[in-house]
Amino acid sequence: MIFWLLLLNSVALAAGLAWEYWGNRPGALPNINADKILLLQEQEGHSKEN
Repeated sequence: MIFWLLLLNSVALAAGLAWEYWGNRPGALPNINADKILLLQEQEGHSKEN
């Protein structure tokens, strides 16, 4: 039982470290926040075309 908890904890730690490493590299992951903002503005009727 303790072995599985240790294994799960190690996997979670590795995933968290990888997420932080790849998340801080410029251009490594696509930044979709701007697209989300534009989509929300279009849904609310506040787009630049209006």
